[in-house]
Amino acid sequence: MNEPRSLFYAYRYMITPKNQLNLFSELASSNKTKEQLMNDIFEDIYNSDKTPFKFAKKRYIFFPITRYRKKLFLFNFAKEDKGKKYIEGETSVKVVEDNRLKPVLVYIHSECQIILIERKTTAFQTIKNTANVIEWYFRDRVKHFDYTIKLYPLSNPEKFWETIEEAEAIYEVSLTLNAPNMFGGNADLRQMIEEIKNETNNDETTVDIRSRDGNLHVEKSFWQNPIEYIARIGGKYSIIFKKDGVRQRKTNLDNIEKTHIERHKDDQYTDEELANVEQKMRVIDGRSTDKSSNEE
Repeated sequence: MNEPRSLFYAYRYMITPKNQLNLFSELASSNKTKEQLMNDIFEDIYNSDKTPFKFAKKRYIFFPITRYRKKLFLFNFAKEDKGKKYIEGETSVKVVEDNRLKPVLVYIHSECQIILIERKTTAFQTIKNTANVIEWYFRDRVKHFDYTIKLYPLSNPEKFWETIEEAEAIYEVSLTLNAPNMFGGNADLRQMIEEIKNETNNDETTVDIRSRDGNLHVEKSFWQNPIEYIARIGGKYSIIFKKDGVRQRKTNLDNIEKTHIERHKDDQYTDEELANVEQKMRVIDGRSTDKSSNEE
């Protein structure tokens, strides 16, 4: 009997300096790269029986399952739901605590910097909620090293251009990036964004263009680099447009790369299965099209 397959969504984690790296920070004194830092964190979670933490008054726990070639880690990531239940007492009904764990599977590839998060609505209401909690945990782990971390959904850049081409009117395009050199050949725009970063120490820059009448012109020759970067490396975009007479909004969250992976109830996975998962992640990382990517 075949095991059930779960749907996983692909995110990329990006670790960047919070400011000019402090020469006396823990990372600088350890002579480690930021990649080594992240791998050490994954190893620490993997070598622990469990890693609990609290976020927004709720308790979450990482449980290690397995590791493949010291690059691919598989964890159970659980949310604790507090509740109560009624049980039979000696002379009356008693109310006792009934705390339950609701886990999802999380694959992390330290070389590709990709995280696959299982979609399970019985555990987390949305995939974005799961990603936000995981992002907060890792950001808390790296802050002592003068770094910050962001999780960005990976998507297909062609979906952006399909929306642009099919739109009857375009009212707004918003792009959020952390790399000013992605704005094509517009040297003035790149320089302005770099100067803002130098002055304010921001880790993201958002560019909004609007037309109240819906007359925006979004030329691929100008916007291709930032859209490719957002979709494949990290960032956000949103489009407000009209199609079939209806005003709509789309973002890259509507188009996250997805893949199906078999889920074993006993959490026992063979090297062959883990190698197949690693290949799926490399396909996503390699910006190529494969039947395992963008599955519905």
